Formats: sequence, C-alpha cells, structure tokens
Amino acid sequence: MKIKWHGHSCFEINGTKNIIIDPFLKNNPKATTTEVTPDIIAITHGHADHMGDTTTIAKKHHCKIVAIHEIAKYLATCNIECEGMNKGGTIAIEKINFTMTEAIHSASIEEAEPHFDGGCPAGFIIEDNNTRIY
Repeated sequence: MKIKWHGHSCFEINGTKNIIIDPFLKNNPKATTTEVTPDIIAITHGHADHMGDTTTIAKKHHCKIVAIHEIAKYLATCNIECEGMNKGGTIAIEKINFTMTEAIHSASIEEAEPHFDGGCPAGFIIEDNNTRIY
C-alpha cells in the first residue's frame, strides 16, 4: 500500500482499493489536492476538519463509507449510506478489513444544526492483502 498525506487530517491509501481517511480538502490550506477518487472513505470523528468533504465526495463517486455508528446515522439524514460500527469491531468493505480502535478527542458533528452527537472519536487498523496499517 502507498500512503499520501493531503494535509492536516487527510490521508490517501492506495492498495487494492483507494481509501481516503478524513477527507478535509476544500478548506484545508495544506491540502495537496482537492480532487480524489476513493472507493472507500473512513471517518475518524465528526469535526469539520475531519469529515470535511465527505458528503460531496460520496455523492460524486458513490463510494463506501465507514465510521462510528453516530456518524453513520447523521450521514443517513444526508441520504448517504455509511457502514456504522463501534470500537473493537472489524468490518470488511470490498475485501479490506477495518478494525475500529480507541482515540481520545472531542467529536460532535459541527456541520449539523443543531450540533449532532458524533459519537466517540476512533482510529482504524486497515488490512489489505496481509498489509496492516494503523
């Protein structure tokens, strides 16, 4: 797998599928690109500098999304499907395993009015073809 940093919280992982973690691009002064074509988006928590351009990218590319349960519920209100999960769980999306891990941070979804509970922040262990990254 190849990993690219697109500034702030956004990482792109190219393996058997193209994965974007925390797609904060448009208003990110350190973004190295504003155009990505992910197969999968993984969201660590609900802050705008992490969820970023998720809704725009998801609607444009019809990609899969994985996030904590509360973010999945919020995205459903935006007519976007998301695989919700909880810490300690593992889910396979397009033959790539995502294991949700603990992270310590605040997590409300700032884009929603009124603010929407973003659940707890999380990290991911991503496994693709016997390569594992955290």
